[in-house]
Amino acid sequence: MYSTIDSPEQREAYHRFTLEAARMARPLDDFEQARQRFKDLRTAIMDGAYSDLPDDQTMADVRRAWAEYECYNEARSANDFLGQDDLRAAVANYELFPFYQNFLRADVALLAETVQPRAVGDPTPHLLMVGAGPLPLTSMMFGEWEHGQGCRVTNVDNDETALALGKAFMERAAVPNQQFICADGAELIVPEDVDAVIVAALAGEDQAQKIAIISNISAQLRPGARLSFRHGIGNRRLLYPACQLDDALLAQMSMRPAASIQPDQQFFNAIDVLEKY
Repeated sequence: MYSTIDSPEQREAYHRFTLEAARMARPLDDFEQARQRFKDLRTAIMDGAYSDLPDDQTMADVRRAWAEYECYNEARSANDFLGQDDLRAAVANYELFPFYQNFLRADVALLAETVQPRAVGDPTPHLLMVGAGPLPLTSMMFGEWEHGQGCRVTNVDNDETALALGKAFMERAAVPNQQFICADGAELIVPEDVDAVIVAALAGEDQAQKIAIISNISAQLRPGARLSFRHGIGNRRLLYPACQLDDALLAQMSMRPAASIQPDQQFFNAIDVLEKY
């Protein structure tokens, strides 16, 4: 349908309808309908729609509905994997698995030597995954390297049900070096030996909450540790909260910019990496 719309007026009307449909999506009531509504919205966003963002309340409503959909979709997939005879094969064939692999390659490159396999006898790198969710595929991939040792991963989520499902998934997949903590990232006590942190795109409902998470964790990191956070920019803020850190706030955190990736066809979110000094 989208490709058949010709006039700017028709396209604008379609975008308004698509946004309102996504805002009203309720995955617990009709999952397939919610899936289609957010597929349409993502397509419109990728096509450059919504350069003029709606009001703050509409954006908050859409992000809340999207977060509910994402969590439900991940939980649904995790439960489906747990019911498979060959969980590993099911994950490898998961339609979204290539996107997780893209993020893994990006995170490994951006976090640099903090998460790279080390020499025999050296401590295993310790990764903190904040906002792990019910399907912690990023943690799974960091816990296992194709060659050499993987990272120790501490999975953090403030949703007990999501965390329990993620733990069951990891145990069934026999992924090594995984720990689980139910906590709010803004109040988390960070293990002293953490080398790197990933803050998920949906960790924090808005910019203030995401900054609170980053500030709390940064204050507890040791020099040289890196923190990667995913966030929305431009029209992608319709689905993911923005997170802009000014120089004064970075100085207060004793963090400096280390690397970044801007959104494109492979990465829906921006990824920024900070290093503790």
